[in-house]
Amino acid sequence: MIYHSGDGKCSGDGQKSPAVISLQSVPSELHSRFELGCGQPPMVCAKYPYMDQCYGVFSTYGPPVSGRVMLPLNIASEDGPIYVNAKQYNGILRRRQSRAKAVLENKLTKARKPYMHYSRHLHAMRRPRGCGGRFLNTKTGKDEKETKKYVEGKDLHTTGSQNSEVLQSDSGTLNSSKEAIGGGLTLSGSEVTSMYSREELEHNFPINHLGLSFHSFPVMMENGSGSVMPNRWVAPADHSFITVSGNSLNTDREILLNLKSFLENQNRVNRGRYSGWNRWTSNPCEWHGIMCSPDMERVTGINLSDSKISGEMFNNFSALTQLHHLDFSRNTLKGLIPDDLNRCHNLVYLNLSHNILGGELKLTGLTRLEKLDLSTNRFHGEVKFSFPAICNRLVVANLSMNNFIGRIDTFFDGCLNLMYLDLSSNKFTGNIWTGFSRLVEFSVSENRVSGLIPASSFSDSCNLKGLDLSVNMFHGKVPREISNCKKLVMLNLWGNKFSGPIPSELGSISTLEGLLLGNNEFSRVIPESLLYLNNLAVLDLSYNNFGGRLQEIFGRFRQLKSLVLQGNSYIDGLSSSGIHKLTNISRLDLSYNNFSGHLPAEFSEMVGLKFLILAYNQFTGPIPPQYGDLSQLQALDLSFNLLIWSIPPSIGNLRSLLWLMLANNSLTGEIPGELGNCSSLLWLNLANNQLSGRFPPELANIGRNPTLTFESNRRSNAMIAGPSDCLVTKRLLTMDYSPFGFIYTILTRKICKNVWDQLLQGYGFFQVCVKGSPVRKYRVSGYLQLSGNQLTGEVPSDIGKMQHFSVLHLSYNQFNGELPVEIGNLPLVVLNISWNKFSGQIPREIGNLNCLQNLDLSHNNFSGIFPSNLNCLNELSKFNISFNPQIAGQIPNIGQLATFEEESYLGNPLLHSRLFKLQDPTVPPLNSGKQALPGEEESEDGFWWKALLMEYGCGMAFGMVMLCICVVKVQPKWVVNNVEGLHQLKAVRPWKKNGSRGGGRII
Repeated sequence: MIYHSGDGKCSGDGQKSPAVISLQSVPSELHSRFELGCGQPPMVCAKYPYMDQCYGVFSTYGPPVSGRVMLPLNIASEDGPIYVNAKQYNGILRRRQSRAKAVLENKLTKARKPYMHYSRHLHAMRRPRGCGGRFLNTKTGKDEKETKKYVEGKDLHTTGSQNSEVLQSDSGTLNSSKEAIGGGLTLSGSEVTSMYSREELEHNFPINHLGLSFHSFPVMMENGSGSVMPNRWVAPADHSFITVSGNSLNTDREILLNLKSFLENQNRVNRGRYSGWNRWTSNPCEWHGIMCSPDMERVTGINLSDSKISGEMFNNFSALTQLHHLDFSRNTLKGLIPDDLNRCHNLVYLNLSHNILGGELKLTGLTRLEKLDLSTNRFHGEVKFSFPAICNRLVVANLSMNNFIGRIDTFFDGCLNLMYLDLSSNKFTGNIWTGFSRLVEFSVSENRVSGLIPASSFSDSCNLKGLDLSVNMFHGKVPREISNCKKLVMLNLWGNKFSGPIPSELGSISTLEGLLLGNNEFSRVIPESLLYLNNLAVLDLSYNNFGGRLQEIFGRFRQLKSLVLQGNSYIDGLSSSGIHKLTNISRLDLSYNNFSGHLPAEFSEMVGLKFLILAYNQFTGPIPPQYGDLSQLQALDLSFNLLIWSIPPSIGNLRSLLWLMLANNSLTGEIPGELGNCSSLLWLNLANNQLSGRFPPELANIGRNPTLTFESNRRSNAMIAGPSDCLVTKRLLTMDYSPFGFIYTILTRKICKNVWDQLLQGYGFFQVCVKGSPVRKYRVSGYLQLSGNQLTGEVPSDIGKMQHFSVLHLSYNQFNGELPVEIGNLPLVVLNISWNKFSGQIPREIGNLNCLQNLDLSHNNFSGIFPSNLNCLNELSKFNISFNPQIAGQIPNIGQLATFEEESYLGNPLLHSRLFKLQDPTVPPLNSGKQALPGEEESEDGFWWKALLMEYGCGMAFGMVMLCICVVKVQPKWVVNNVEGLHQLKAVRPWKKNGSRGGGRII
């Protein structure tokens, strides 16, 4: 197919913009022979009555083009190619677009005929044509002369007009002219080739990338020579056809418009900014996400990352012959990477990360690639299909978070320019690649790589700045030669089976900032040399089974900003360790140990502390009120200890506090109203204590303005994160029936870090409902957990102010009175107020909580008519209204509420349903305070009838078996007589029937 490479206008010197010949459906071994990268020879302007036209050796079509142009081969007739002029061709294109649109809209009702009548087609083929392909009118003298010339064939190669006609014959005659040069035929400016045999393309008509094998049209005219064409036109055996396209910005524009149509067809509703292409400007260099060359003549890059694109990948990127940059990351592309992408030989940057692409990775054609990011997809198989084939110029390769398998110890030896390699979160096995020390960063974390780390891996020329071998199956000692990596900034060996002493040679790596050695089997001795690492900011020695008292050396790491010692079975108190003297520290995690005694009040001297995690220990006594002086504190986790007394009101001074976790202690007293001053507090968990009193109205003010804290976190530098951070994230965010429950199923270290960073910076990662808007938005949403206490009184109407909360747990308390209607103003996902004493009608406003997924109103004293608008909660997945005996009404037969079982409505004798018959069991006491465990045994009343049913069933089955044996084996006489009687009856009936038909005579 021939594409126009310009706007149809010529400059004064008759020059035209460069053009290129490209191919579609051409064998890969011939592809480079048909790509003209150095420009087209000059083109010639010919006079045309309507407008100036430009043409060269290979005429171009598209608006505007003169001459006779062959139609695309998919509509060619059996007799040969069909030729039309420019006006007809443009009309055909318009009609094709209209028909394609009609097909998409199901408006095409009848088949289209190729032409009105075959005789008219033959007549049009016989009529002579003049300049521009126009039919000649023989009634005028001028056209009569042109007709005569046409018939005699005298001006085919002298006038340069575009009136030549291509014909096929066995003798190879192409034109009516008999003139030939060198045994071939002279090609005029209007003749267009369409089909060639593969051998003739390769030998008789060579086209290479640098040197053109044909002359420009003016030179041909001056020298009387032209391109010698083969004397046979043959379709190749594989029926592939050559497509010739102009190498210009216009042709790139058409390809981009095809890409736009392709994306819009797959994304009918939620479209990205690509839908604005060609709307305000026709210049693709001004379109969103499009990059062009410095001279603005070619499209060189496409960046449609995070553009809400779904479906499969576009299959014609190779038509953009100058494409260097391609970024479709953070979309939902699926399926396989098309083979067409392998033909993008100029591609330097490819980013398809954060999609759902799958299949085996085969990118052997991208030999110029420098940066490759395929992370967070579903690719599988081994990497040997692409490596080392694409290693020639590769600098960055990110294959993390896929399903790759196999070994990695040999495929990257040829990647001599490689500097950054991330293979984390896959299923690689075998030994480690020993050449990683020449890289700058190398990560193979969260795989199944095993064996020893060879000392020879750390050569004297080690360039590593980041080494992550975490969560694998390495064992043995850490080589001392690791100290050869003098530029090392982060070393992560977490989650392996390393043993022996921590190498003291690590103290000679002065650039080290992060040292993560947790979840191994290192000895308890901490090298003194580590104290001299002045840049060390993060030290993680968690889960090494150190035991005993906390080592005093930790109180001397004054340079640390984060110290993680969780899961080490430490005992006794903290005061003697001197750990409170770490004034620069911002994160201290001592959870999952056996520390005892009182909480050290000296922690208040750590003025830079932001995260204090002391959960799952055996601390006793009260919460020190001095903790209210930690003005920068963002997370205080004291849950699962033995703390007593009341919550100190001074906690209300913590304006930056995001998390307050005091669950599962023995705290008493009332909830201090001063907590309402914690304007950033979004996650409050006071469950399973002995708190009493009312729900303070001031508590509804928590989390009203966390913006200042989020902005402060955005300005600060992110801290090095390790696998231990995931444990904290899961504990602080995940709770029963909360929107954070999905974290357990998809959590990897990278996802965990991203979730944690997003929350700290105030970026939501799931959509919540917004009051007054039908559109859901990504917002950070918190929870309030007060279940398992002894709180009383009514819930204040001020609870409607808590617009940043999506989870509300008030179960297992003694709240009474009516549930405030303002609760319908919250963007709730979970509402659990079970096992209380709420009364009155269920607020109909709950039916407005469109995002609600879990609603538990069971074991209360609600009354009145069952609100039917609860059936409009289409996302409801858990629903329980059981044991509210004064609720009356009809349970809907269809809709969301009809999908729940009988257990959701038990204990409500006034409720009726056509789907099942509600029983009326005894209502259990409301203040039991305990929830039945799933493993508890059933009562005797619930067991005896099951045993009786099983006994009857077994007896019936046994009786039927014995009866069958009796009949088959013994054959009693009464059975035999009855069977014989039946046979005789069947034999007599036909004779009687035939006798009645024959008038009583046997026929």
